[in-house]
Amino acid sequence: MQIAKYGIISLSKGRHTNVILGAVTMIKDVTLWQEWEEAVPLREPPDFQRNLRLLESMYELACSLGAFPPADPLAGLDTKIRVARILNVRGSAPEVSPRA
Repeated sequence: MQIAKYGIISLSKGRHTNVILGAVTMIKDVTLWQEWEEAVPLREPPDFQRNLRLLESMYELACSLGAFPPADPLAGLDTKIRVARILNVRGSAPEVSPRA
């Protein structure tokens, strides 16, 4: 399976699908998609230790590439605060009259 910047380009057998993140498209090869769903361990219970090892290795990779931590940790903080204020508007809920 090849994964591109914006989603899955091709699965197996050289066939291509239209699975692109951020866009809703149809899957052309339904049987291939079903085979992939059956092969992927989606039904396995989560493994905390494995996930923690993955997180730590991704963190180390990001640090070694210079992508993390940011040079200025406060960069963009004003934007995040503004968005948080917009999303966390406190207001009273409209009163709902009981139905008879």
